[in-house]
Amino acid sequence: MHQRTFGRRQSPQTSDPVSTGNKWMPLAVISALVIIAIVGVMAVTRGESSAPMAQTVEQPLPSHWVTTQRLARYTCPSPSCGLVGEFYYREGVDILEERNGFARVTKFYDASCTNGRSDYIDSGPAACTNVNGIENGQFAEWVEISALSAERPGDPAEGATGVAALVGGSDDFNIYRAQFVQAAEKMMTEGVCTSEQIKENGGFWASVNLKPRKAYFVRCGSSKYYLDIATGEIWRD
Repeated sequence: MHQRTFGRRQSPQTSDPVSTGNKWMPLAVISALVIIAIVGVMAVTRGESSAPMAQTVEQPLPSHWVTTQRLARYTCPSPSCGLVGEFYYREGVDILEERNGFARVTKFYDASCTNGRSDYIDSGPAACTNVNGIENGQFAEWVEISALSAERPGDPAEGATGVAALVGGSDDFNIYRAQFVQAAEKMMTEGVCTSEQIKENGGFWASVNLKPRKAYFVRCGSSKYYLDIATGEIWRD
């Protein structure tokens, strides 16, 4: 919230604060000024102002939703272009353009080209060239239309209770529900995480840095804990 800055009133030129020249200011005027000052102080104390209050603008829902566990994000409408990441199951996107079975789901933005290569590309061709979808140092993200739906897939955590509800927002919850629940129970029992911390984190998030190892992490306070889905191992970063 921006703090309102009030301008200072000019001090009266005369040395007598309740008189003008040789005439005393009427008592009614003095009383009115006192009332105005009190109202002003109350308004400032409550944070009120004459300016209209900001309205909360609801963001429109995405036009389409991801129906696969992972959806590759390419720099051009072709699987031969560079990969800049993935969308997750049930994530929302807006289709801005369609071409060759692909949908452009972002505006064009800076490709961060260094020595002719984009710093944003995780794998595949990284050259800052038109063939790779990078023109004038910019590109947009493209995904396969077949993996999108105008209807959002059902929430796999719907109706979950107990610990399952705490980790219901985890990536790939529809696949690894049992592993996430077991890990959360163990971490709470050992006192490394509280239920409030796990809930606030939204569950377990897929780790990008540890690929190809299938690992997920949760933040508990200032610490980050990883879970290896295959072995059940839990360790702190």
